[in-house]
Amino acid sequence: MKLALALAVIVGATSVSAAPYYVGEKVKQNNNVSLGIADAPTKKGGLGASTGNILTVNLNANYIPMENVNVRLGAPMFWASKNAAVDTGKSRTSFGNVNLGGGYTWTFMTPSKAWEYGISLSGDVYTPTARKGDAFGASLANPTIDWFRYSSKAWGIVPQATAYLTNDMFTFKGNLGYGYQRLSTNPSNTKKNLNHYDGQLAASYHIMPTLQGNLEYNMLVLDKNAPYAVKRLKHAITPSVSGNYNALIAAAQVTIPLDSATRDITNVSFGINAGYSF
Repeated sequence: MKLALALAVIVGATSVSAAPYYVGEKVKQNNNVSLGIADAPTKKGGLGASTGNILTVNLNANYIPMENVNVRLGAPMFWASKNAAVDTGKSRTSFGNVNLGGGYTWTFMTPSKAWEYGISLSGDVYTPTARKGDAFGASLANPTIDWFRYSSKAWGIVPQATAYLTNDMFTFKGNLGYGYQRLSTNPSNTKKNLNHYDGQLAASYHIMPTLQGNLEYNMLVLDKNAPYAVKRLKHAITPSVSGNYNALIAAAQVTIPLDSATRDITNVSFGINAGYSF
């Protein structure tokens, strides 16, 4: 009910529009602070002997120190019920991997000024602040987004290249990335240096200046030696609704896994995001 009321307020707003919201790589953000919460009910036999639940919380901050440059910080946490705790089998609340990143965007306009387009180069460093083995359960429930956030005791370096095209009604974007990961301990084998590849395709319809409907496809190709990697290709679709009211921003999304290994764990993940733009 609260979420419905919040979206109703957004629909009635007449403030300056916010950028479309994506759970994957974003497009040209403003200065903002936001909190994202996602819940993934897990299946019997997926991560444990019975049904379970994984709740993730991610505090994000994005800052524009100068034109076309952004820096960002992410601080994730997770809660896993005892049947979703892959290491201990006990209910667990702990930290994920804090990330620090940034990027530069080159922006252009078509001669008619009807479309803006651009490219950006960005990257994130994930620090090994997820110290509990049960964190891998959170990475497996939504791997296209959370693999680097919740891999236990793992450094990660993830550069990205992004291209986008936008006008008053539509936004289209795509990106490709590479992820190097260094594990302190690999629970599946002895390999500690891993190489992954990720990508995203996304589109938004600007229903009104302050409300967007979004759809994205995210994929991750894991290293063959990645922990618990039954299938290397992880991919999912995420429809969402996002908007803003003055400086307040909000979004609601559903992530549906497409690969069989992730569907063996969960059929869907629900999420909301709210924050303040300045």
